[in-house]
Amino acid sequence: METVTLTRRELYDLAWSAPFTTLCKKYQISDVGLRKICVRLAIPLPGTGHWSKIQAGKKVAQQPFTVNKDVEQQVKLTLATNANDAGRDLPNELALLQAAIEADPKIDLLVKDTLTNPDPLVASAQKGLTKKDEYYREGNLLYAGQQQLRISVTPALLNRALCFIDAFVKAMRHRGHSFRITDRESYIVLGNEEMEMNLSELQTRTAVPGKSYPQYETHPNGKLALRFKRWSATTEIKDGKVPIEAQLSKIIAKLEILGEQFRLQQIEWAKQRAVQEEEQRTKEAFEARKKLEVSSLKQALKDAVYWQQTVQLRAYIDHIEQKEVLTEERALWLEWLKKKADWLDPTIESPDEWLIDTDRDALLSTTTDQHQSPFGYYNRPVEKEKRPWPLLPWYMKKD
Repeated sequence: METVTLTRRELYDLAWSAPFTTLCKKYQISDVGLRKICVRLAIPLPGTGHWSKIQAGKKVAQQPFTVNKDVEQQVKLTLATNANDAGRDLPNELALLQAAIEADPKIDLLVKDTLTNPDPLVASAQKGLTKKDEYYREGNLLYAGQQQLRISVTPALLNRALCFIDAFVKAMRHRGHSFRITDRESYIVLGNEEMEMNLSELQTRTAVPGKSYPQYETHPNGKLALRFKRWSATTEIKDGKVPIEAQLSKIIAKLEILGEQFRLQQIEWAKQRAVQEEEQRTKEAFEARKKLEVSSLKQALKDAVYWQQTVQLRAYIDHIEQKEVLTEERALWLEWLKKKADWLDPTIESPDEWLIDTDRDALLSTTTDQHQSPFGYYNRPVEKEKRPWPLLPWYMKKD
């Protein structure tokens, strides 16, 4: 099939060149379909009576073309290759798949009048449905029981329901699909996704006569309905002008289209989850880096305080060495003090067995006192009573 691609501007020019009933004959699309495309692309169209006024020789106004970047900017149309295709819409996805299923020689779409060589799932359901125990009834309907296909029908409709569901199950298996049965539900498995399924007889609700207030009761009406449910989405195919047996290929096509939609939906959700997870990882990494930045800055500020204290301590040591007479006792003390300065210095952090469990912050806080100023708090050394050097070696101590 030959196609042409038209921009919004070209489609606008086309829409104002002739009536849709004339234009569509060139393409494999109906005039209604062509109009829908123009509406979807936000293209202004001629109003009612526009072409009649032109034929009558009257002047008509043409709505101007407007740029709209929020819609599709081009569209593909299929050219009509023969008179039969001209002005007719292309078959939709459902019709095309349904035709392919009907053309598949491996699938038997004919529903028998008698159950013959049933699928194991159907044979098991038949046993449950033919039991006489009232436990296997839901109101007026027979119920197959737990771990069976969900089938609910009256005895009069039982054979028809079994023949139909047997044809359905066998056809779905030929198409590569499967089923899963639990205690309470039966599922059709489409790829990696499942849908609840049940075959039931429809019921008609009627008002109970002679009641002073509205009261209703339901009665089976002899019509079959095959229902599918996935979360809040439901699909139902039932008897109507066309019996459900004649809709088997359509049912299969609908389910396979849904299965493909589920697959694409899961891919899209996986992409969204990946984006969300990446955003979360980025956020967590940012928060972790933020905490690291703050803690590192705090540590650097602490180290700066330690370094400043170390500079002061070493300046104090230099002052003692230069200004005072160094006795043996004082020289030993200064050597001891230099080691402590190396332990306090954040660029050295020399180990000291006597200060292993000592907290630098606590140590410095005991050497300063906090005082109020007009600009806040500041630290200044606490004046203490001068005392002798505390670390006089034992051999220099006097009794």
